[in-house]
Order: sequence, then structure tokens, then C-alpha cells
Amino acid sequence: MKKHTISFVIFVVGLVGLLVLSGFVFIPKNNTAEAGILDVGANGILGEPENTIDTLFVGDSLAYCAFMPLHIWEQTGSTSYVCATDLQQLQYTVEMVEHALSRQTPGVVFMEADAIYRDVSAATLLYSKIYNAFSVFRYHDRWKNLTVKDFTEKQSFTSRDDERGYRRFSDSKPAEVRDYMAPTDEVMPISDLNRELVGQIRDLCVEKGARFVLVSVPSMKNWSMARHNGIAALAESLEVDYLDLNMPGTVEIDWRADTRDRGDHMMYTGAVKVTDYILSYLEENNLLRDHRGDPAYNDWNEALQRVKNKPLT
Repeated sequence: MKKHTISFVIFVVGLVGLLVLSGFVFIPKNNTAEAGILDVGANGILGEPENTIDTLFVGDSLAYCAFMPLHIWEQTGSTSYVCATDLQQLQYTVEMVEHALSRQTPGVVFMEADAIYRDVSAATLLYSKIYNAFSVFRYHDRWKNLTVKDFTEKQSFTSRDDERGYRRFSDSKPAEVRDYMAPTDEVMPISDLNRELVGQIRDLCVEKGARFVLVSVPSMKNWSMARHNGIAALAESLEVDYLDLNMPGTVEIDWRADTRDRGDHMMYTGAVKVTDYILSYLEENNLLRDHRGDPAYNDWNEALQRVKNKPLT
């Protein structure tokens, strides 16, 4: 019996060691699509020089369609980045924030709150922990494209996204205007697991000295007063600010012109309005830093010019 136990332990230790070594080989060595990185736009933050991002945005597609780092830069000289992905779940938001805060020291982290109502199962959370521990599972599809460099080189992130995670859309598809934020005392419940994950994100920010703010981007298809009430209660329990840009008197969205898909996401003009509101919050709370006279930030001016020279798509 003792021999069987020792043999089993040796097998497990060997298997774990093999998985760790395989992960070193399979994990992308750069944050480019060619290197195999996932979510290239969001992971562009890995290519930013350390401790140069003042404001961080995280969330799903509502976030990457609404927050415009280059607009903030042009207006104030303050830097920001949008680490947002399609249908982002909270366990991935935790991962995004961990990665960003390992290299950056933003003064504030804005989290678009739509993902809080996207349920996360215990199984999904377990798989995520396994993927984080053993990169070979997340990047196993790369086996066809492995090169000698994957076996010998360390990670070195060099790719920077001009738009800093924002995705620009100029086409407008009008929505049927309705009172989607009609008053109600109804509170849409949030699962205990999701509450715990949001709490983890808040704690990560507190540990790094960053203010954590929940925000709801204007979206007729995703927000309601019942959802507002649920997030407002959560924000109160976490002792953080909550900015609901769907509420009357915040951002004056023209639903016939500012949405790209009939009331779901913002297009360019709507994103400018949303970002201007965020700018006013940053100014009121002294969270802006002006780097325009610092040559270390010249790439921001160059990126702004490159984007301005591109036609809207």
C-alpha cells in the first residue's frame, strides 16, 4: 500500500511538472495576434510602459464601445486603457484587473457593471483557475504554430494598441425610443458568487491604492431601473461610487443617432458623450494627471495623429 501511495504521488508531481513546463512553451511570448495572444486589444495594456496608465476601464463590449482613451488624452493629457472583451465574465474581469495592476498603478478603475448580471457557475470558476495555473490548457491550440523561440525565449510584450482598447464604430442604427428606465422599486438580484467576485476586484484595487467605481454605460437593451437598483445596493455595500449613465440628467443620448445597433452599444458620437461624462468625474475628483509635456509619452500624441488620419469605420 505504501509503495502504491508513493508511486501515485510521484506520478502526480511529475504530471504537474510536465503541465507547468508545457505551459512555459505554449504561452505566447508576445502580446500580438501573431504570437497567439487572446483578446489582443485588451491585452495591449501589457505593452504599455510600466506605471504609465492613470485610469483603467474593464468590462464587456459595452465598455470597449463607450470609453475613449485618446479623447481623454487629447483633452487632458491623462492616460487610460480599456481592458474589455466580448461577453466578459467576472472571473475574467478579475484576471484582467490582476494583470493590469501587476504592471500599472492607476488612480481609478472603472468597471462597467453589465457583467455583474452575467452568471458565473462554480464549474466555470474552477476551469478558470485551472487555465490560470496551467497555461497549456488555455493555449493548447498553438501546438501547430510553435517555433524554436517558444522553447527558448521569455515573454516580452511589445505591441501597443493605438486606441488603447477602445473600438470605434461610425455606423448608426437608430433605436425605438422608450422609457426603459421607468421608476420601480423592483431590485434585480445578484448571485452570491458574482457579489464575491466584484468584492475581489474592489479589494485588488484597494490594495494598489486605486479607487474602484462601478459604471453603467447607456444601453436600452441591457439596463433598467430594477438593474440600477441592484447595482446601487451592491455599490453601497462595497462603499464605492456608482455612476449610472442611463439615468435622466446624466448623459443626453440621442437614441436615433448615438447607437450602432438599435440601442445596445454606443457608436462614436455616443462614446464621446460617455467619455466626456467620465472626464467630468475625473476632474471633480482630482484623478487626472497631465503628461503632455513629458517626452516619455510621445507615443500618445503619435497614436492620436494616426487615428485622426484614419477614416471612421
